[in-house]
Amino acid sequence: MYAPDQVRAQVSVLVAEEFKRLGWDEKALQRRRNGDPQKVKLAGRLRRETTMSFKWIAKWLQTGSWTYVSNLLNEATRS
Repeated sequence: MYAPDQVRAQVSVLVAEEFKRLGWDEKALQRRRNGDPQKVKLAGRLRRETTMSFKWIAKWLQTGSWTYVSNLLNEATRS
């Protein structure tokens, strides 16, 4: 999916912050299960602070379908 340079930069900064906080890299992201609570938190932050779609977030975070991400975020906000 196309993302303007400004949004791409925003996403890069946000992801770098979260990876540093979690002690993750891209390999660690791949090893985590689809519904990992930290992935859900990261998805929520991406959704709140950027214009990235659920489809993009699901693909990038390797969480399965975009509807799964949407459902996880809905559950997280209800808790």
